[in-house]
Amino acid sequence: MVLSVVAVFLMLFGLVNITWAYELARFETALGDSRRTHNVEPADWNVKATRLMGFVSLFVGTAFLFASLT
Repeated sequence: MVLSVVAVFLMLFGLVNITWAYELARFETALGDSRRTHNVEPADWNVKATRLMGFVSLFVGTAFLFASLT
């Protein structure tokens, strides 16, 4: 039961990271900057790393879900 909940959470986290990678990377960049969010541009590597983390999280969540169903 707990593994299923963790799996669903990881899958949702992954989908959010994949879908809104640019916005999340921009927000993360703005946290460490004194400028406003609309003045900040995230680096390309940051957007790609956010999206990659989303794919990894989605894959691990899917694997956990299949493991919990068996």
